[in-house]
Amino acid sequence: MFGDQMYDLYGEMQRINDRIGRMFGLTPGAQGMRSAEMPTVDIQDQGNEIVITADLPGVDKNDIRLNFREDNILDIAAEKKIDKTQQEAGYIRRERGFTGYFRSLVLPVPVDRDHAKATFCNGVLSITLPKA
Repeated sequence: MFGDQMYDLYGEMQRINDRIGRMFGLTPGAQGMRSAEMPTVDIQDQGNEIVITADLPGVDKNDIRLNFREDNILDIAAEKKIDKTQQEAGYIRRERGFTGYFRSLVLPVPVDRDHAKATFCNGVLSITLPKA
């Protein structure tokens, strides 16, 4: 029974996420439209710093945006784009063309934003945030 409840909760959360996405023009699965996904993340407390690791497969490092907001919130946004030369190459249906990733994280402690460091390798974003 617990498994069924979790499945129903997940399905309902996905439907809500889809509705919110549509309000911002992000329509999952629609041909020629944008879709948004929530990247999976790990957050680690490593003593003097917080380390965040996020999976962003297929993204170019130049298409990643990090934004710190008030109340200790970090936004991670990225775009995975298609090669424009292949855009019209005989496709009947194309759902893999564009994916937007977005995730807002409430950081567990205040951090020193000015000394944040980020690396991106093989689709994995690593952000190191010194504690304030």
